[in-house]
Amino acid sequence: MYNPNDFDIELNFTNIGTTIDANWVSDVYAWRDYLTAANNPVKITLHPYEYANIFSRQIPAHCNFGVISRVSIADKQGNPAAVTFFDLAYVDEAKSGNATEPAQASVTGAKSDPHRGVGAGFYETFTLNLSMSSDEQNKAKVVSFGKDKTTDTSNDGDSFDGKDLIQMTDSSGQITVKGLAGNYGVQMDVRLNFTNNTGSVGNFKVVMSSTGGAIYPFVSLDGVFAYPGRRIDTAKNLMEMIDLGTIENGQSVSVSFFTALTAVSTAPFIIGVIRA
Repeated sequence: MYNPNDFDIELNFTNIGTTIDANWVSDVYAWRDYLTAANNPVKITLHPYEYANIFSRQIPAHCNFGVISRVSIADKQGNPAAVTFFDLAYVDEAKSGNATEPAQASVTGAKSDPHRGVGAGFYETFTLNLSMSSDEQNKAKVVSFGKDKTTDTSNDGDSFDGKDLIQMTDSSGQITVKGLAGNYGVQMDVRLNFTNNTGSVGNFKVVMSSTGGAIYPFVSLDGVFAYPGRRIDTAKNLMEMIDLGTIENGQSVSVSFFTALTAVSTAPFIIGVIRA
């Protein structure tokens, strides 16, 4: 971090979530700690034109390293202030000078190129209205979130036409990455309304999966964080996440929960309801 101001600033980091568990490749544990505020806050004062590091630690081999945190930046009087953040992937302690190499911007905008940029839309609210009829009761009613937009005209597979994705721009101004270049880490505040129109009473459950492949789903519901503890390896394999209970025919129920597409998951991410 760098303080570009001519006065002291204070940074308060809360809801710190990290993933460094051995052989665990997703950041689902980081989301767990972030949403449950499991770790103690960190407070840092930066003097004018001063640098500081945070969240630096040694990472064992074969480990994904993820950090999620809330941060507030203010001057001594509590007024909002500016700070510059650098995402430093690693430091070689023997040759620390090699950490100054700038990230290469994509030169073509192609999905396969490395990207760096500034995102927007990290928190999205969705109201989902799903109903199940008698001829649908042996199927899952689902909606999809978060397929990469690889052209300017297509969001095939995404029920929200890309509104749930992060729009990336190149902060150096060298290029303009066309389309929607990412969706990991978007917080989804889901308000699900479900109506049983099957003609009979039944038990129904909220399910999660993907249409693209492996996924690490989770939900945060009423202060409780829930996840299956393992990866769903096959696309369209449904994981039961929330029990809606017994619902009479014609009755509607509502549930609100948080989730996100974690690292090493595959989009489109799907949320739906099945009859248990």
